Amino acid sequence: MARNPKSPQVTQEEQEEMTVVIFKLKGASGTLQKGFDAINTAFASFGSQTVASQNGRRIVSSIPKQIAAPSEDSEESVEEEADEPQVTDQQTKAASAKPRLPYKPKFIPDFDLNQGDQSWKDFASARTTEGDKECYLVAALWLTEKAKLSEFTAAQIFTLFRAMKWNEQTDFTQPLRILRKRDSYFTNPTPKTWKLTGPGLDAARAVKTA
Repeated sequence: MARNPKSPQVTQEEQEEMTVVIFKLKGASGTLQKGFDAINTAFASFGSQTVASQNGRRIVSSIPKQIAAPSEDSEESVEEEADEPQVTDQQTKAASAKPRLPYKPKFIPDFDLNQGDQSWKDFASARTTEGDKECYLVAALWLTEKAKLSEFTAAQIFTLFRAMKWNEQTDFTQPLRILRKRDSYFTNPTPKTWKLTGPGLDAARAVKTA
């Protein structure tokens, strides 16, 4: 009797590998159906089952013939895509607009600095100003009491600063706004004019004389 040949021994258990790809689609029912149709078309080009060998291993991929899209009557809810926010032309212009530059008044070359019984330079030199706050107060005091202006502009104060070579703020009216809001030393009778209040007059007159 002939002996059956010995079956070859398997020295290493043969392993198989399977790759599963999960697709996540989101959108309205019509949008989802189009996505499923595209996936089915792509799968159809590979066939219902493919077997490949890579590095001595078998790769088996089983692909369903059709992926069903959920119907509108399905109990599972389909989250619709949220509408994109509408951007108005005004918002676009605001986003692209350049930042507002600080206001800097212009020097008034023909402004008379010798009005009243004491010129501006003599009036300012007779006082020891400490910091920008007192400089603004002294300038406003001269405009009020010597130049006899019940209301004055930022350009007139700027002209006095330039004549004395005092520090000029990048945003020149910022100290005026602070003194108006914090200390109530100034008011704005009009959008372009300033005026010393009672407390402002007292503070300006209290600046030490040299």
